[in-house]
Amino acid sequence: MLSLSFGMRLSGWVAGTVMLMGFSWVTNETAKIIGNILKKYPQASTYGDIAYLYGGKKFQALATSIFVVDLVGASVSLVLLFSDSFHLLFPDVNVGIFKALIICVTFGMSFMPLSLISSFSVSGIFSTMGVLVLIIICGLSSSESPGSLFNTAEMNLWPRSVGELILSLGIFMAPWGGHPVFPELYKDMRNPSKYATCCNITFISTFCLDFLIAAVGYVMFGVKCEDSLTKNVMSATTYPSWVNPLFCIFLGILPVSKLSLVTRPIISVYENYFRMNVQSDIVYKDGQRIYPMTLQKLMGRVIFMGMILILSLVFTSFGRVIAFLGSAICFTICFTFPLLFHLGLNSEDLSSTQRLIARTGVVISMTGAILGTCAALAFQES
Repeated sequence: MLSLSFGMRLSGWVAGTVMLMGFSWVTNETAKIIGNILKKYPQASTYGDIAYLYGGKKFQALATSIFVVDLVGASVSLVLLFSDSFHLLFPDVNVGIFKALIICVTFGMSFMPLSLISSFSVSGIFSTMGVLVLIIICGLSSSESPGSLFNTAEMNLWPRSVGELILSLGIFMAPWGGHPVFPELYKDMRNPSKYATCCNITFISTFCLDFLIAAVGYVMFGVKCEDSLTKNVMSATTYPSWVNPLFCIFLGILPVSKLSLVTRPIISVYENYFRMNVQSDIVYKDGQRIYPMTLQKLMGRVIFMGMILILSLVFTSFGRVIAFLGSAICFTICFTFPLLFHLGLNSEDLSSTQRLIARTGVVISMTGAILGTCAALAFQES
């Protein structure tokens, strides 16, 4: 969300608005496709189950691998958000120190119960809202451009280059990457018949919020938008002195509260894959099954956290990480796969025209994923 203004800078008002609105509509429809499949195949309860129904164990493994890449990328983006923000407040401190700091905190929190981590993650929601409100307050409190909502910055209606337009694909697709959790939400609903209505409300409200922050940031900073809007705000000299410390508080709470939650599924995947939770390790406490910490699991977490740290040191652009996730991952799990599931599992319910539209959508999605991924990896910001 904090990169959407950067996406507007790359694409311009017209293309950016069309893409954000279009991706919102398309992913809303593919979310409904997932709901229809779950209704037709009640034995499926997760995204992986749907992948298994479509393509067997190999396709399920592919889907799981993509989820892991998605979560690793999200972890790196949270590390970058934390380190970049605090580096702006303390420019004399090496940015790597902040990256190592949040990795150490996350390593410690990885031993906490998931229920406690989930409760703590609620604070991230308030931090996000605090960041958005603070950005708007900054725009209203200043009359100097860039950084003001009254004296707008230089903006473009159209993209300055094809490369920038392609790079923006992933940035505008990234906010819609929640499809893997929709099956579980569907199963938890008391009245699944209202699933489609819930999708409409969710995607419309999310679009409004995303467009608001994208528009506010672009109006305030225009062609000078950084890959994270917080960089612009914290680098400005026209705002009150209390703005940057407050931003750091919000942006410190947000990654810390979310990173432990994001990394936990990855830890579970590799611990199960390498059979670290063997039967002999299982004990029971108060009637609940728990897995005691072993040296093997401890070393595994050290290596995993070290890998996240290395990736954050190699990939230093928050915007490019978001663009990569949006292109390589979100296009795949929110666009390509649901349409493939639709063609494979609902084929008898589709007309020839609907099948043609779905196949065309698969081609468009794969093209967008490939082009956007290449742009995210190769694009050099001017």
